[in-house]
Parts: sequence; structure tokens; C-alpha cells
Amino acid sequence: MHIYGCKMDAIISEMVVDMGNLELSEISPIDEAIMNPVILASIFSQLDFLTLKNSVRSVCTVWPDVGATVLGRRGRLIFSDVGGMPSFNPNLARNIYLNLTSACCSCVRNCRFQSKNPACYGVIVMPEVSKILTRLELYTDNVYGPRLNESWTGYNFRNRLSILVEKWGDNDALGAPQFLPLPYLRSFTFQGRDSLPSKENSSGEVTIFQGILNSAPNLEEVAITANFYPDFAPCTKLKILKYKSICGQTSGKSLDKFPLSEMIARCPNSIEKLILGVWEEPVGQRVPVANTEGKLYSLISSRYSGFSVIYICSKKLVFIEKS
Repeated sequence: MHIYGCKMDAIISEMVVDMGNLELSEISPIDEAIMNPVILASIFSQLDFLTLKNSVRSVCTVWPDVGATVLGRRGRLIFSDVGGMPSFNPNLARNIYLNLTSACCSCVRNCRFQSKNPACYGVIVMPEVSKILTRLELYTDNVYGPRLNESWTGYNFRNRLSILVEKWGDNDALGAPQFLPLPYLRSFTFQGRDSLPSKENSSGEVTIFQGILNSAPNLEEVAITANFYPDFAPCTKLKILKYKSICGQTSGKSLDKFPLSEMIARCPNSIEKLILGVWEEPVGQRVPVANTEGKLYSLISSRYSGFSVIYICSKKLVFIEKS
């Protein structure tokens, strides 16, 4: 039986008031059972955030032990800068939203306004957040414009003087990024650039995505939309994998060289549900599922038609016997 909203608020309030006027020996077994923290936690989980905050909190006698935990999971603190980060206690709020959007200029190496760049907040925040982070959503975007060489070669300089610059400044190249351990990360969502596949464009995305996978041994769910095929072998506890390709490079390739097959072949046996959205799936063939000895019970295969998604032979489930 589920009781929601105001009716539940009235019942809890009436019970708490009545119990405050009774001796411990006069409390009925039913009332005592309902005030059990385990049962209360189950009841609170059915209520919305505002009801918990405005109604239940003011009348619940065991709020610090039971209600605060439920409210902490439902509530959300939003930080767009590091100003409020030092003052919050992670034990009081488990649902934290960090908006670390970066919109800096292209002069990454020699930018003089790094203190105003939101991307730098991650340098300060992540060493602490990485210890308790449970969910991560990462989105990348494109800056449309001609490259430097394309801009210059498109213009005819009458008195052009060729100059070769072998080194610019003190930075030879950006070093490989260092990834902090993410021991509690359970869910990871990645949205890649909506552009044609390019080795230059996707190399940074591959490094970042793969680095996070290697740093999160307890990942259970990954949703990725990208134009590359990562290695999920380090994710030994991965249960749900949702993969969609932005734009495929599979035209004319045989099934054994299909990059999606190679990616699936390296997936751990812990995967239970696999959702594939492939740009150019081999016509008339099925992508082989390599880990048939594992726990995979659900395979949903889809294919792009233009920019819309249609399911091949409708949405279907493939059940595989456990070994």
C-alpha cells in the first residue's frame, strides 16, 4: 500500500503528536513498527522533495537519523564557481551539481585570463570531488572556423615572405593529462562532438574518455555518443553500456574489421544490457556479441537513417544463457 502527499503528512504528524503524549510502555506494536527507521526510510522514499523539506522535517522525531539522509539524496546543490565549495559538507548533501562549463579563447597555453576561465575551477575542485563523485556527465562541442593554415593559404599575398617557426614560447607540447582516481563513480555520460570523424578532432576526446574509464574501476553504467570506439576492458563491473556513433567510418568494411565488433569483443563479461546505435551497420548481418559467456541478457540494436534512429526489425531483446 502506498500513501502519498498531504494524506501521508497528516498521518505522520498525528502519530508523532500522539506518541509525544504517551509513555513508552503505551506505544502500540503497530505505532512502534511504523516509527522504525527502516520503514520510515521506505515511506520517505515515496515522497517528493518539497514534501520532505516543508512538512515531514518539522514533525518527524527521528529526522536527523532517517529523514535527513533521504532528503540529502533528493536535494541538489548547484555550484557554478568555487566560491561556495569550501563551505559545503559532503556528508550533508550527496546530490551535487557542478557546472564547470568552459568557454575560453583558443589561446589555451598563453591565456592571461585563466582565473576567469570556469575550466580552471576543475583544477581546484576535482581533487576533493573525485573522492566522492558518483555520476559524471561530460559534453564537448566544436568551434567552427577555418584552421590557421587554411586561412592563410586561401589568401594571395603579393609580397609574401615565408618564415618557419620551429618553437613558440616555452611550451613544446601539452603534456598527457593526469587523471585522479574515481573510486565511487558509478554512472558516466559522454556526448562527443557532432562532426565528421577526424583524427585531429577526436584524439583529445579519446584521451579524456579512456582516461576516465581507466580511473573508475567501479563504473556500472556508461552512455556514450561519439565517433570513436573506446576500450571498456578496464570496467570490470560495467553492467549497462549505451553506445551511439555520431558518424560512422564503416562503409565497405567487412564484418571482421568492423570497429564496433572490436569494441564489443573487449567488453567485460559483467555487461547485462547493451544498447547500440550504429551509423552504418553491415546490411543483412548481425554484429557479433563476443561475451556470450557472460551475463548479457538484453541487446538492442538500432541503425541511423540520416539523423533519425530506427530499430532494425523493431526493438527486440536477445536472451543469452548464463554460463
